[in-house]
Amino acid sequence: MAWKLIPEATQKTALLRAIGRWIYSHFTSRTMRFQSHYTQFMRNPSLVGTVAHLAAERATSRPLRIASMGCSTGAELYSVIAMIRSAAPDARIQAFGIDLASDVVDAAKNGVYWPGKSSAANSVFESGRPEVLVHEAPQLLNILNPQPDGSLHVRSHLKKDVEWVVSDASDRNLIKRIGRQDVVLANNVLGPMDDDLASRCLQNLMALVRPGGYLVVDGVDQELKFRVLAPSGFTPILSNAREIWNGDPSKRGWPWVRWGHEPFSTEEGWCIRKVTIFRNDDDVMAGRHPVLVAEDTVGERYLV
Repeated sequence: MAWKLIPEATQKTALLRAIGRWIYSHFTSRTMRFQSHYTQFMRNPSLVGTVAHLAAERATSRPLRIASMGCSTGAELYSVIAMIRSAAPDARIQAFGIDLASDVVDAAKNGVYWPGKSSAANSVFESGRPEVLVHEAPQLLNILNPQPDGSLHVRSHLKKDVEWVVSDASDRNLIKRIGRQDVVLANNVLGPMDDDLASRCLQNLMALVRPGGYLVVDGVDQELKFRVLAPSGFTPILSNAREIWNGDPSKRGWPWVRWGHEPFSTEEGWCIRKVTIFRNDDDVMAGRHPVLVAEDTVGERYLV
């Protein structure tokens, strides 16, 4: 493909980004709209580490509540819990893994994985890559316990904190079922939906976040995310924004891959379009976005 022959530095120029956005909006975004159960352990280490650090800071006398929407077979939620346990060993955690496919919820609850084989191979959507590749297993021993038969079992102290729920992001009764959360993970679940449904689901998930809690959302159309989040009381967290944006290898291939990330840039609105973690600042007036001065990871300062 000709695009891949263009030097990376040139791809990041304003002209090439504009061309790439035209290709994406007029062609790519309308193709390959299918759900999958693709997941893996420590898929984006920068994201998992940053979320765990922020969550650990909220660990108090009450349980830290975490919900993973579209949890698939559980790899992301288990990864986050393991990192929180590392940062705050004494934290009490109450977590919820939520997916509309009962068989992947059962697989997540079971917590048994086989290197090189997806636990969602026979589910309702595409399985995607295995949760663990053979060469990745030695780096995941803090989460997975190898067994004599070659399987990998989630360590028991991570499993005990999780309740698994069959539901979906559009369920308005979900808040009654699980309550408000300190962290809501909503990664890679909204992108395949049509825009109206994705917008409604995103607003429903925002309502699950406690004041001061965090919404973690990626894999959704940037413009849709901007329309929903810009007028809200959710403040973008700029810490490690660049590393998080570039941290998932599966997001390469823009503008020809629908879930691909365009090159990171700091043009107007970037702090919502390209940031993944948002804090629910409940005291911010509806319809106004706070003025926030922050430093990104390269030391530059921005007004948000």
